[in-house]
Amino acid sequence: MLKSQMIGILLVAGLLSCQKKSSPGSGGSGPNIDNETTDEGSKSGSTDDGSEIAIVNLTADLGACNNSRRGKSYYVLAEKKFRYCADSDQWDVIDLKGSDGRSGAAGKNSLVLTTPEVAGANCATGGQKIQSGLDQNNNGQLDGAEVTATSFACNGLVGATGASGAMGAAGPNGSNGKNSLVKLSSESVGLNCQLGGKKVEVGHDMNSNGVLDAGEVSQTSYVCEEGNLPRLRFTRATVAWDASDAIKSATCTTEFGDRYTGASELDISIAMPPIVTSKFHVVGTSGAGYIEAQYNKDQYYFLAGSQAARQMACILKRYPIRFTAGKYASSELTVNDLDNHCVAEFGSGFQAATSLEVVGFMNRVQTSGFITAEGGVTNVYYVNQYGDYALSDNVPSTVPRPIACIVKTL
Repeated sequence: MLKSQMIGILLVAGLLSCQKKSSPGSGGSGPNIDNETTDEGSKSGSTDDGSEIAIVNLTADLGACNNSRRGKSYYVLAEKKFRYCADSDQWDVIDLKGSDGRSGAAGKNSLVLTTPEVAGANCATGGQKIQSGLDQNNNGQLDGAEVTATSFACNGLVGATGASGAMGAAGPNGSNGKNSLVKLSSESVGLNCQLGGKKVEVGHDMNSNGVLDAGEVSQTSYVCEEGNLPRLRFTRATVAWDASDAIKSATCTTEFGDRYTGASELDISIAMPPIVTSKFHVVGTSGAGYIEAQYNKDQYYFLAGSQAARQMACILKRYPIRFTAGKYASSELTVNDLDNHCVAEFGSGFQAATSLEVVGFMNRVQTSGFITAEGGVTNVYYVNQYGDYALSDNVPSTVPRPIACIVKTL
């Protein structure tokens, strides 16, 4: 039935095109659709196998979706969309959108090298040479072959000698220019650099103290880490279902470097949209120890039952929102306790997140319960059937949940 409907849709689309290009009586041949006018004023046609496609001007022209229209498809001219009378008695839109492309390959670290520049063609009075590029061989140094951009921050020019007075003494020399300074510092994950990088500040040493003070900065730029670094990756190596969390995380680091670690169940829910039957291991689970993600009407992730070895799900260690592998009862924890658990699992750069911070970064998924810190109390939050974040009013605070953690520097 679906195949015939799709054929009908394509035939209607062709018919619409032909109606625009051909005049009545032209004698041209078109799609094999028998046109007729229905009692509602719509244009209707039949495909070779008998399934029906109709054309209406407005959505209101469709009428009620009932047994007499079940399985029929209509093209609504005002919407420029196809609608289908489904078993749910609703006029569903037929979505022809394709799937997302694959994640890009892992990026390389950005490096910046500053060296003194002697007086010459690049800087008349000397200054600083700034080189940047990607660390292709991962040795932590910017080699000559890795330089992709070069710029110069030059010292100010010495003032010109004043003109000689008429029949008088030579005029005074102009004042010396101020030295240029460059300040290089790390830039945390945030609005300027999505994955972090380097901050480059340039200015003149107006007070001649040899330090680039905040009021002397005249230009600021950023050398950011490559922006296509995927947040979630999956190993080629498989891991036993009952392997420890340390072994699972080590598998991620071995394949993708020390930027990655083992992902938890809720880490996956913020980094990857629902997909069909992808089985993989996660940290912090019991039993089979891996998640099967299915794209169904509820769009949720659930534990699968097999104990087979699977690939390992890995996430960027510095991704802004992380969820602990450990699960805790909110009634037994203070905000300080929540912060300590975040630090224990993800390092001193993390603390417990509030619910609004989680909403800002997390994709909406079904029934993902977690603990947040706000207002000096702890609450269990979840995503309800309407796709909204809400307090859990039917789950006791003694039920163990993961803790939502956020990067402090954001």
